[in-house]
Amino acid sequence: RYYYLIENHIKKNIGNIKIKDLNDKLINNYLEKELKTGLLNKPGGLSKNSVYDIRIILKQVLKINSIDIELMKISKEVGKGKDLYKEDKRKLLNYLNTINGNIKIGILLSLLLGLRESEICGLKYSDIDLNNKIVNINRIIVRVKSFNTKKKTKLIITNPKTEYSKRTLPIPDKLYSVLRKKTEENNLSSYILTNTENFMDPRTFYGRYKRILNKLDLNKYTFHDLRHTFASNCVEIGIDPKTLMELLGHSNVSTTLNIYVHSSLDNKRNYINKL
Repeated sequence: RYYYLIENHIKKNIGNIKIKDLNDKLINNYLEKELKTGLLNKPGGLSKNSVYDIRIILKQVLKINSIDIELMKISKEVGKGKDLYKEDKRKLLNYLNTINGNIKIGILLSLLLGLRESEICGLKYSDIDLNNKIVNINRIIVRVKSFNTKKKTKLIITNPKTEYSKRTLPIPDKLYSVLRKKTEENNLSSYILTNTENFMDPRTFYGRYKRILNKLDLNKYTFHDLRHTFASNCVEIGIDPKTLMELLGHSNVSTTLNIYVHSSLDNKRNYINKL
């Protein structure tokens, strides 16, 4: 995404300007232009999120070159996601109880611990500490642009995006027995989703997840909705935002509050009935 923004927007608009000649007016006028007329093939401006990312890139360029420029503020538009309805969550859990396999474990890791797809694909049996009932998030599998191969993208193993994403989580009792059996049966260097030392492509994992949803007529949900459901369930049982932030691997509590902490319709109904 950053590469696309650099090649198709930043370079085309201000790429011929020397870094030493950058100033507040020039950069902020450029950002405003992207918001108003930044679309490449039709009239209109780029989304706030795209210009927000352009601002991040420019901010890093200025920082690396020790240039002090006050960039205009751009608010990122955060998608809210959605929770699984309680009956849909129950339907999914009941089905998972009838099957075995590692895709089941992957889905439960998101629904019961809030893990991202990239984190689940990067999880090895060595990351599970059965004695202390904890799981360590140490690596992710992500798809990035490829510069040295014929394919446009490639998969890489890398560290979680931030230090906050690299975290230790308690294993819930509902998941412990499943993880214990699989861990005892497999090599510690193997990935959980494959039982081998080769990881699974997140696209493959998502495809298998969607096949399960299609079978249950729940295809309106995305994989991120599992993580969102986990977060909302945490809020419902009274987990404080700081703890939830750490469980989700966010770098600041405002992200957690903006995306996940909002009252459900049931909570609103309970409050209204108390009036």
